[in-house]
Amino acid sequence: MLEEVPNVPPFDKNPKGGPQIRDWRQLLRAFNAQLERAPVWLVESEWQYKLVGFPFAALIVSICFLFSANNQQEWPLSTPSGLIAFHHPQVNTAIRALLNEYSSFLNTTASTHVLNSSPHGWLSPSALSNLSSVADPISTPPRPFHELYECSPHEPHYGYKTWDDFFTRRWRNISTLRPVGSPHNDLVISNACESSPLVLAHNVSLESKFWVKGQPYSLQDIFSSRELAESFAGGTIYQAYLSALSYHRWHSPVSGRVKKVKNINGTYYAEHALQGFPGVWNGNGTRALPDVVSPDASQGYIAQTATRAVVVIEADEREKLGEVALVFVGMAEVSTAEVTVREGERVEKGDQLGMFHFGGSTHLQIFEPHVKLEFRDEVYRADRNHTQDNLPVRGFLARVVS
Repeated sequence: MLEEVPNVPPFDKNPKGGPQIRDWRQLLRAFNAQLERAPVWLVESEWQYKLVGFPFAALIVSICFLFSANNQQEWPLSTPSGLIAFHHPQVNTAIRALLNEYSSFLNTTASTHVLNSSPHGWLSPSALSNLSSVADPISTPPRPFHELYECSPHEPHYGYKTWDDFFTRRWRNISTLRPVGSPHNDLVISNACESSPLVLAHNVSLESKFWVKGQPYSLQDIFSSRELAESFAGGTIYQAYLSALSYHRWHSPVSGRVKKVKNINGTYYAEHALQGFPGVWNGNGTRALPDVVSPDASQGYIAQTATRAVVVIEADEREKLGEVALVFVGMAEVSTAEVTVREGERVEKGDQLGMFHFGGSTHLQIFEPHVKLEFRDEVYRADRNHTQDNLPVRGFLARVVS
């Protein structure tokens, strides 16, 4: 697949003009080196900003800026062989083992080497400013990081013991910073994740050919179970995206009882086939580019193929709201979607359900067909214009209408 990357501009070079990786041995050596290094803060270009926090994705998909003196880049996911390889069960088993090992490292004190104020540290003025802007986009200027998140600025590494401790950071005062939308109204749905609206889909099919153009949803594949999917056939899906700079804990959108918890192993770097190389040139004479930040452009597709966790909640307002399903999808190296509630447990709207570890992610909120919802305006605008603004976790997302 490395050899299938077109040896013509721009694919013969990386976006910064460096040489292209075409040797799998070099790629494996790069993996081994990265296993002992936490993600660094690098946002000196658009490419780096989109992949900050994704060092393995940067190696597999795009810029090898973390330890390569040559700033090499590769595009193997977008080749025909890459599309096959990253869907192969044995390849994904091997990737799972690699990422689990990386996850173990990110839970050690050694991983705090990037939690410093150097230009490439996550506590640098640039990083803290970006993190604060994402968390507090309304204030001008945004409130400082230490006022938004639990930390100790006068301690080493702001008091964070590991990289994972920093990444899964908590709000300093969640009830004030992220209050629950209409906490005593069971017909109001709150937002499960701090995330940017992506798709609002109605009358979702139980079964679809989800590899075709347009990335339609297939409930049976999302849940990896026909029995679990059947009650949601014809219902509504809301999908939203979490960047690597966002808050990564999940919270219940309704009050009720946890009916089902399910972890599903799947792919990690597979993308939709139509996001690959469609040919060197488009018909209109412009060059065809693959998704260099994959699987960003394949989020509907990976909701039914990637490693993910499912939580189904039987709402207190059973007649009008029924059951609500949450699907938390690990994009790229987000190999750990940790559910922190158990089947049978009662949750109140806004309670924590779990968290993502190390990386950006996407998630679905799925509603039964009899549930008619009116979403906040930003959701409808995003469906048309693909806005990138986050909606606050636990805040108002939608209301049930008769």
